[in-house]
Amino acid sequence: MISRFLITLFFIFGAVEAVDIHAFLVIDFEAIGIEDSMRYNYARWERELKKIERYTDIVVKWHVHHDMKFLEDLKNLEPDPDDVILFYWSGHGFRSSQKDVQKNPWPSFLFENIPDAAIDFDELTKLMEAKGARLLIAIAETCNQQIPFFFSPPHLNLNIKGEKTTTLLERVQRNMHELYVRPSGVVKLASSQPGQMSYVNTESMSFFTCAFLEVYKNEVYLSDSISWEEILTKATNFLIELNHHDEQVPLIDIALQN
Repeated sequence: MISRFLITLFFIFGAVEAVDIHAFLVIDFEAIGIEDSMRYNYARWERELKKIERYTDIVVKWHVHHDMKFLEDLKNLEPDPDDVILFYWSGHGFRSSQKDVQKNPWPSFLFENIPDAAIDFDELTKLMEAKGARLLIAIAETCNQQIPFFFSPPHLNLNIKGEKTTTLLERVQRNMHELYVRPSGVVKLASSQPGQMSYVNTESMSFFTCAFLEVYKNEVYLSDSISWEEILTKATNFLIELNHHDEQVPLIDIALQN
């Protein structure tokens, strides 16, 4: 299958001069249960990409990663307008049930040794498109099986900027401090307004609890600026999305001092 795909690339690029392929091979060699397959996948891609170098004038610029450092490498990438980005992920993946609400058919993936930092393949593809290369080929060799969103790991914000990168641990520690150490006062909430029902999913848990914990989790892990007000505003909006109506709106009373 890979050989057939690369033969197609030969025809595409055969008569093109001064083209570089920025090949991002991001493969989780630690993925439990499929380690041997991961190494075999890498070996196949290595062999086929070397054929491009051998039989054409195309230059393959290798970006091989087995951890999150590929994001920093991608941030620094400055392809020429006629270049190609070839991205290949191989490892464990999943889809949060939240993606059905968002109408996102694409999988998410994560490294075995970084279980609290998932990457949405669709968002990553948009990030690579913004690099301005002539052609992007993005491949995710990963599961797309649904798991409940409140069990899924938070997704990284891929809006990569030039400022100093904050590590996941630093961000969590800072955000926990902003929520539990800095403020004083009262946060009071109920799952619905007077006269409203509080709905449940009989196969999982209450809709408000789902919405609240999902937003809370993502804000703690990913947000650069966090507050109870922001969490509860987003949880309210997500609850309305989940229910597809506004018949259940949380009752919120926040009286805090920082």
